Amino acid sequence: MVVSKKAEAPVCKILVDGSTLNQLENFKYLRCTISGTCKDEYEIKIKSAQAKAAYNQLRSVLCNKKLSFQCRYRVLKCYVHPIYTYCSETWTISNVIQDKICAFEMWCLRRMQWISWTAKKSNAEVLTITCKQKSLLKEIKRRQLRFLGHVIRKGELETPSLSGKIDGKKSRGKERALFLQQFLERPNDIKHAARDREKWKLFTNEAINVCKQI
Repeated sequence: MVVSKKAEAPVCKILVDGSTLNQLENFKYLRCTISGTCKDEYEIKIKSAQAKAAYNQLRSVLCNKKLSFQCRYRVLKCYVHPIYTYCSETWTISNVIQDKICAFEMWCLRRMQWISWTAKKSNAEVLTITCKQKSLLKEIKRRQLRFLGHVIRKGELETPSLSGKIDGKKSRGKERALFLQQFLERPNDIKHAARDREKWKLFTNEAINVCKQI
């Protein structure tokens, strides 16, 4: 697989014992899909489909109004949300991805309360009915920050890969958001804070509450 910002990746021919290796656009590794464009939209689309399939399997429980909503919500967080957030520690959350995460969470809540789209109820009204707040995005950011702090304190190969730069000319178009910019505009501040566990806990809570827009 060739990693490139271009819509069509350059062709790269690699021969092994006279046989040409197939060049892929996407590659699945440890149940995660790695895209040649290094974007996470495709991976999130797959996770959304898998989580919705799990939701439908539990529909008889999640949509059963004879059970309290709190009980059904705990089942949702236990069996459906983990499928959606699997490997979310590596996602670079843009505005588009953030909208997709919130849309999936609201998709679940609306069906648990039997609220049809024809009812024309806003997300705020649905949250009021369920007495809940959007929590999936905050949970993903919490997982990311815990993983990030672990990687920085470990100080292995993963650490320079977070902020490393590739030599060469900048390609045309808008510059992509960096992974560390999800939490702070100055990555060096993150590296310094992560080495102190107590400071990192405070920073994690602040970053989750703010849920910085990219």
